[in-house]
Amino acid sequence: MSMIRSSTRRRFLSGALALGAASWGRTLESADGAPEVSLVVAWNRAVLSAVQSSAASPCLASRALAIVHAAAHDAFSTQSGKGSLLTPEGGLTQPDAPAAAAMAVAAAVTASALFTPHRPIFEALLKKQLETFPANTRAAAIPAGTAWAEAHLAGRAGDGASRSVTYIPVHQPGRWRRTPARMRPPELPQWPQVKTFALNSASQFRPGPPPELASPEYVLGWSRTRDIGGATSVQRSAEETLIAKFWSCFSYTVTPAGHWSVILGDLAEAHRLPLGRAVRAFALMGIATADAAIAAWDAKYAYEFWRPVHAIPLAAEDGNPATQGDPAWKPLLETPPHPEYVSGHSVMGRAGAEVLRAIWGRDDIAFNTHSDTVTGVTRPFTSFQASADEMSISRIFGGIHFPFSTDSGQILGKAVARRAMDWMDEKVPL
Repeated sequence: MSMIRSSTRRRFLSGALALGAASWGRTLESADGAPEVSLVVAWNRAVLSAVQSSAASPCLASRALAIVHAAAHDAFSTQSGKGSLLTPEGGLTQPDAPAAAAMAVAAAVTASALFTPHRPIFEALLKKQLETFPANTRAAAIPAGTAWAEAHLAGRAGDGASRSVTYIPVHQPGRWRRTPARMRPPELPQWPQVKTFALNSASQFRPGPPPELASPEYVLGWSRTRDIGGATSVQRSAEETLIAKFWSCFSYTVTPAGHWSVILGDLAEAHRLPLGRAVRAFALMGIATADAAIAAWDAKYAYEFWRPVHAIPLAAEDGNPATQGDPAWKPLLETPPHPEYVSGHSVMGRAGAEVLRAIWGRDDIAFNTHSDTVTGVTRPFTSFQASADEMSISRIFGGIHFPFSTDSGQILGKAVARRAMDWMDEKVPL
């Protein structure tokens, strides 16, 4: 680790020390007149750009966001004389290093390690931000931020994200199997075993099982998705079709966790959050949505429930006379390659909404958000819960989830977010 630290530090030192001296500017403004909160928002957007161009999966994207923002948080917090989320051996603070500069360095180093092809972009952003600091304090920030970045990267090394797990689907009624049209292998079956951030375990809040195939609840959910989620549904309105596509968050998007990070960034700038609050908010959002993904995947692979794309055409196999198979039925959206129960969008969406509610201390905050999959469209919301509800129901409109999966997903997301909040408050009290 010492060799990595030395080379990384030299690389960032060489770029930073080449900058000319500049004044820091006003307390609540960066040198170019933008709100100081834009310093951390810029890092969030830079990481999300890397997520998009690399087509990172939702789980991998959530993990990356959590690592970057947790390292940035600890660099900022400790340089501000407060505590840290991680407790490495020895002190990692540096005298005279501005907290904001150390935060930027930590974000740059972690982001560069996680998205190596994008290193030049991250280094350019770091250079731009460090230009707002005097040369002497800028130099002190390099080792402070780098040390925290390396501590967090080391803490996640061997966390199970790259573990190889063999998963062989079982072709039985109610059990997940590869889904058309591309018949892709199961996505990240190792994710239930990934080390959590704030949760005690991936299964800490595992919901009960999906309804039995013979139950009335299953019939109700099955019928709802069949009627409104089909590719040729006449019951789904044009707006509901738009909602399904708006929140789809497939490849080359910011992913579900990233979408909530985008909303946080937009609101943080619009409300001009103090930088310290914003840095903490991004860390909380990253940790909550990363653990939400782990918890969702735990439920998915624990119950291995089949998707509508099989449950509806193959209903004759489920033993329930109240479900009538429709071999021609296809979902509006392409089905993701992992089990149905619970809805990952619903878990991450509700976790994101709970974090925003905690940051602003209320739910009824109006905002607009855009989509990577439906360009040029912006949707307005009057509350965080309304946006989580729409993200959740979009999966039913898309024909890839049942209502009982989205409902259970929201309950799970709320529990995960509350645990993340309590964990952060215990680690670094306000």
